[in-house]
Amino acid sequence: MQAAITAAREVPGLLQLNLCVNAQNTAALQLYQSLGFVAFGREPAAMLVDGVLHEEVLMALRW
Repeated sequence: MQAAITAAREVPGLLQLNLCVNAQNTAALQLYQSLGFVAFGREPAAMLVDGVLHEEVLMALRW
């Protein structure tokens, strides 16, 4: 993930990275927060897995 962030910072004009993560995936949420990502919204019923709808957290890393 750190390599992706480093590469993205080198793209001219790019101001932020966005990602979505399953709201139940606390380990991933903690990882992204530790890298500087901030939640800016939630999307209910964003992902269907084995017939079950899951909420996603929308996150951004700005520089």
